Amino acid sequence: AISIADIDWVSNDVNSQYFADVLDRWGRIAKGAWPSIKCASAETLVLCGYFVFLCNMVVLWFMDRRKVIHQGAFSVILLFLSLPLVVRTSWPHYFSYLPFCQVAILAHLLSDQCAPASRRGPLVLLPLLSIACSSVFAFGAFPHWVTYSAFGMVFLANLLLLICFYLVIMRETLRE
Repeated sequence: AISIADIDWVSNDVNSQYFADVLDRWGRIAKGAWPSIKCASAETLVLCGYFVFLCNMVVLWFMDRRKVIHQGAFSVILLFLSLPLVVRTSWPHYFSYLPFCQVAILAHLLSDQCAPASRRGPLVLLPLLSIACSSVFAFGAFPHWVTYSAFGMVFLANLLLLICFYLVIMRETLRE
């Protein structure tokens, strides 16, 4: 029997928004612009994705121990945002959770429960950039859907939100 992991065409498909595939494409783009740049192997990128996923599971455990505010919602958000790190067939339609995560994180940042507005301003840019990357306007700005997908814009939206999530959780745990 052939498994999805054995099918090599997935990594070459521009629709793949899987961590290792997108970073591999970004590396090839960078190598075209700067030939002297060294790129990580596909195997290394896969292992990095698994490592970050495992780190996210440790963050979930840490959140449970610290009883972080909105722990249930934050746990679900982190699990959703971790999917492209381990699901090899991360097609764009798999990211249907993104609007929920974007709104939830943005709502938290804009709520009174978060830090004062003066300290959260720059952090609000990350979910806004995530929303912009995954919007129909960004999609329409590219000459063809293949280019939009090849550049990993949906993955980038997920990544920006994941970085924002880490910063929010660090802030919440340090405040306690």
